Amino acid sequence: MTGVLTDGQVETGADAPQDAAETVVAAASEAMLITDGETRSGFLNNAACRLIGSDRRRLGFVRLIALVNGMVQRAASDRSFRSHIELLGNDRQSAHASVLRMRGVKPRSFSITSQPVDPDGRRQLWIVRDEAVLSRQAMDCRSCAGEARSIHDALLARTRALSEARDLADASRMVAEQASRAKSEFMAHLSHELRTPLNAVLGFSEIIARELLGPAAVPAYVDYARSIHESGSTLVGLIDDILDLSQVETGRVQVRLRPTDLNELVNGLDLDEDLRPGVRLATDLLQGRIVVPGDPDILTRAVLHLLDVSANVAPAGSAVTIRTFDTGTHAGIEVIDAGSVMSAVEIENALAAFGDTDSQIARSGRGRGVGLSLADALIRLHGGRLVIAPRGNGGMVTRVLLPRG
Repeated sequence: MTGVLTDGQVETGADAPQDAAETVVAAASEAMLITDGETRSGFLNNAACRLIGSDRRRLGFVRLIALVNGMVQRAASDRSFRSHIELLGNDRQSAHASVLRMRGVKPRSFSITSQPVDPDGRRQLWIVRDEAVLSRQAMDCRSCAGEARSIHDALLARTRALSEARDLADASRMVAEQASRAKSEFMAHLSHELRTPLNAVLGFSEIIARELLGPAAVPAYVDYARSIHESGSTLVGLIDDILDLSQVETGRVQVRLRPTDLNELVNGLDLDEDLRPGVRLATDLLQGRIVVPGDPDILTRAVLHLLDVSANVAPAGSAVTIRTFDTGTHAGIEVIDAGSVMSAVEIENALAAFGDTDSQIARSGRGRGVGLSLADALIRLHGGRLVIAPRGNGGMVTRVLLPRG
């Protein structure tokens, strides 16, 4: 545990470290010392001082040898340590190791290593480790390794579970998408199938209502025929909406974008002043041009659906207003009606494909229905969105938001 041990007495000097190597040794928690063959002295850290039984960090060789010899005399065998010293005397540029086993009530074993600090081996770094401490550390390491293995196994199991859950979610999503496509295709096919008998209903009811083949024997039959024709026309409109929505859901609607002036689009709508008996149309357009990239035909269909929805729920004697706006980043069209106010849940349900608002149907017998979800789907094809909100004095505002470019 000293350098090359030789006789001689030197002045011990100050205990403080004098270079980087001694500073590192002084900070170490295990027993370390540096011996210097030229100054014939040794520098000990606190742990080494406690082990050897010194109250000084810097010792001359004579004092250091005496302390080491005291330990060697209590050793069961010092042959390993003596060999260590002999090897060090012949080869100062290499590292050497030995074991010193101490007698006592509690026998202790120390592992001792030496290695050169300088290239010429003039100074030697000695490290003394208590093998009992090393054994405990090894056991702790094995325990930590066991815990780490358990954590690793748990993480691996968790990763597998997450991977299986992700695969199941992907499979479920694929099934849901297939079911949604199948539903949309079924609705499209059903719509076509329903139109065939409805055309016959509309045609024959119109013949009876107009008495094209002669006067009806009972005048009430003419009124009944008109009612049949009106109901059939309403049903055809609903079927057309379902067919359109099914086509959008299945990606069959192609959008051809080109510069579209929203004011021109509104002015070009083929609408009567009365949207339905007792409900009139009002317009409020910004001056100038409001140009957005859009497909005029598809945008026109979306706006007509919104007007039809608002006209259905607007009370008699009220107006449905259509206006244009421009915020700079977005432009669009608003449809304002005086119908009953929808809640957030009702709005969400109305925008869902094939959704409706039960409360509206219960109050008026006519819901906002498929028209809102269809208009929303058509607007989303343009990268826009539909925003529905109550207005302050009653009724709803349906806003078509379109990007400027």
